[in-house]
Amino acid sequence: MLWRANMTAPFGPLLFGHDFACCGDTQVQSISWVVGFTFVFLVMWSNKILSPLKHLAVYFHELSHAVAVALSCGKVKDIEVHYSSGEHGGGVTHHVGGVACCIVPAGYVGCGLWGLAMIVGSADELGSLVVIGLMCSFLALGLCFAGNGFLRCLLLGFLTLFAGFWAVQHYFQVRVMSRALLTIGTFISLDAVSNVWHDSHHEKGSDYERCARMTHCSASFCAALWALTSLCWLALAIFLNLYLNSPARGLPAHASMEDLDVGWEALSYGTRAGVAFPAIAFAVWVCWAVFKCRNRTHRDPLSYALIGR
Repeated sequence: MLWRANMTAPFGPLLFGHDFACCGDTQVQSISWVVGFTFVFLVMWSNKILSPLKHLAVYFHELSHAVAVALSCGKVKDIEVHYSSGEHGGGVTHHVGGVACCIVPAGYVGCGLWGLAMIVGSADELGSLVVIGLMCSFLALGLCFAGNGFLRCLLLGFLTLFAGFWAVQHYFQVRVMSRALLTIGTFISLDAVSNVWHDSHHEKGSDYERCARMTHCSASFCAALWALTSLCWLALAIFLNLYLNSPARGLPAHASMEDLDVGWEALSYGTRAGVAFPAIAFAVWVCWAVFKCRNRTHRDPLSYALIGR
């Protein structure tokens, strides 16, 4: 795809083909939001504040197993998510039948796809409403298959939270649903990678080990493959989000860069100020990682720098 770049100003403008240009006001907001919260999550990964989101990620992991069971002609008996104050909560999907080679990898791969759907859906208000409605449907469906009380409370809590987001946006005209989706989608996508890392270092008999036994491949190869797949889902999600917010969409094919509302001068003052958010978050993450590594005992510094473990 052809592209041209004006290097005289920050943030472009870049024109890829005739319908994708970077970087407009909304695109810079999305990039700043994703990058900033990525570093915030990395710093706070071991904090209990993120516990509800981690358990939600476990539910989507188990839900992906359940969907794979149903699609491979199996029967789902129930889904359980267990509370944990540590890094990850535990979960299990009880089922009968189904195709194991489809069910086993569905947890890690499906969690990344859920993150992709949230990030892409956050591109506009209609997409946010559709994705949140879809999520609420699957949360309500989970109540029918919930095998323990903690999962029921978790699902009811997030259903109430999403209903609150809708009410705030509907009655106060505040674009809260798209930002909430972008934040949760970013976390779910990062957790899909972190979960593989965590299981490969701490869990025995996890999904990637079962996949390795079925395929006769190395367990490390399966873990690396799934982690890379999750990163690809995240990169694709960000690209599609930027594409849907492209200022070049809807313009004629012969449009030039002069016709686009892009570049640093086109950004609102709020967006320009928001660019500082990822920069500050990155600086905090670097200082935090250096402090943790210098005060570590036997732990791997890469674990601290990447996921706080």
